[in-house]
Amino acid sequence: MKIKTFLSLLLLSFISVVSVFGQATPKSIPLKGESDNLDERSIFPKCIYASTDGLSLFSEFTKPIGEVSIVITDFSGVKNIIQESVLVTNEQSHTLSLYGIAKGDYVVRYYFAGKCLYGEFKIE
Repeated sequence: MKIKTFLSLLLLSFISVVSVFGQATPKSIPLKGESDNLDERSIFPKCIYASTDGLSLFSEFTKPIGEVSIVITDFSGVKNIIQESVLVTNEQSHTLSLYGIAKGDYVVRYYFAGKCLYGEFKIE
């Protein structure tokens, strides 16, 4: 009986170690910009950084920018997969679950204040 208990504890310890060290490292999603304001001659300051580990989309907002609409579409941009709004009132982070989304190529777009930042990523 003691051997079974010991082996069970050993197995649980191994599973815990694998679950902690087996997690994917988030990959950065390079974001490009568009603006509705045609008078702007320079790229607006980057205020959003995005990354994914294939299971979640991580958004880092570096300054308050108000209402932000986050839209994930298929690579063609035709089908909306996820759409969510976030009120960014200070420097903050936001996580969107990608659970259940099929493997493939996607585009994330951040719409705010007449501007759009977008980037491509892959779920493997």
